[in-house]
Amino acid sequence: MIQRDLEKRLLAHLTHRAEHPNVALLEGARQVGKTTLIESIRPKLDREILYLNLEENSRAVYELNSCRDFADFETYLATTHQFKGDGQRILCIDEAQESSALGGFVRFMKEKWQHTQVILTGSSMTRIFGPETRFPVGRVTRFLLQPFSFREFLRCGKQEELLACKDPPPFLHERLLKYVQSYLDVGGLPAVASAFFDQLNWRQLRRDLYLDYRSDFARIFSATEASLFDQCLRGVASNLGSPSKYAQMVRTTSALYRRVPDFLELLEAWKLIYKSDTRGTRPEQRGFAPKRYLYDPGLANDLRLTALPRIDILSSLDAAQRTPIGGIVENVLATELVALGQNLTGWKKGVNSSEVDFIYRMTMGDTIPIECKASLVTRPRDTGGLAEYAERHGSKLGVLVNLAMPGKLTTSTGLKVIHIPVYLIDRLAEIVEALCEDTSGFTDPLGLTTHDD
Repeated sequence: MIQRDLEKRLLAHLTHRAEHPNVALLEGARQVGKTTLIESIRPKLDREILYLNLEENSRAVYELNSCRDFADFETYLATTHQFKGDGQRILCIDEAQESSALGGFVRFMKEKWQHTQVILTGSSMTRIFGPETRFPVGRVTRFLLQPFSFREFLRCGKQEELLACKDPPPFLHERLLKYVQSYLDVGGLPAVASAFFDQLNWRQLRRDLYLDYRSDFARIFSATEASLFDQCLRGVASNLGSPSKYAQMVRTTSALYRRVPDFLELLEAWKLIYKSDTRGTRPEQRGFAPKRYLYDPGLANDLRLTALPRIDILSSLDAAQRTPIGGIVENVLATELVALGQNLTGWKKGVNSSEVDFIYRMTMGDTIPIECKASLVTRPRDTGGLAEYAERHGSKLGVLVNLAMPGKLTTSTGLKVIHIPVYLIDRLAEIVEALCEDTSGFTDPLGLTTHDD
């Protein structure tokens, strides 16, 4: 059982002895390991868990949906499961979105139960709050579990110690990039990554999981509309790093074209797609098409390159071939920013002009521009968008994520830029926060070596 990075935060929430604790909403796409995470923390808790899986227990769904109010809900728990909201046990309801009534009880779980911790998990937690149920703002704490990050991928293969070196020498840098290549090929779905390291047929397993997602989609929509599942995911994957438009998924003349926004909204709710809005230099400046990313880099890579040969990040040097790599690298960074709780937002000066892939927002509101490149070396020209954004918005630091050795440089405009390889992006918040404490001397609090450019 691979320890997940989210475990520490979830454990801290569940073991904190506060009065009227917030309900924990553990969200994430199917097959990312939500149930496994719950099982892994069970022995580390100071109380027992009452665990209900609504996908496996249709009787429980029926009885929950027949509850008229919270009093009925408490009666159901007491008579059927001998559970009382007295803080003696933790209540965990898996696949909570299967109940149409449960969302209406969430606010009372916090307000009426003084010491009881509750975990609700599911692939689309927004579904439990129907159109007639207000989202319980201030009463829930949200946790998002994604496929393995690169660090978790290495942990799965018992290679995490490779990331212990803060300033890796060239041979270790190249070894890490080879694992990055494997991560981009395989992805982070736990079962798929485990199959890869066990030398099993991970490609077929990932295909089977993909078909399971498609079947879930078909249960909600008609067979004809279900074809949009493939079209939307492939449309997003084929345009990573570029503006995402409906016409890239369905022809404008198709009868299904008008349904694309609804389908994308559902896929975003299922945490299969992440949307990044692109903003201009002024708050009111809009009109730029958003970007979209897939939740798993391996699936994104597979869907993007279905009809093309595998692209190697170390040996494929042709510019046309490296463009798709840049999109996948950008996708990896997008998922990491989501894990950090950042709202995905890019910046663009204007049509056909300078842009920045992501804007990192600090705790106090300051912003740091981030640019992604697939290059194996850091080039000053790659920092043009960072410098443009910094000049207009007063940022004192920029970040360049690429495949080069970690280091730093100062642009011709005086902007200080830290450049880090994609395998270090799980330390992005640490790097940015540390450097922003004192950018005047551009110190290296994390031990990154300067590589002059």
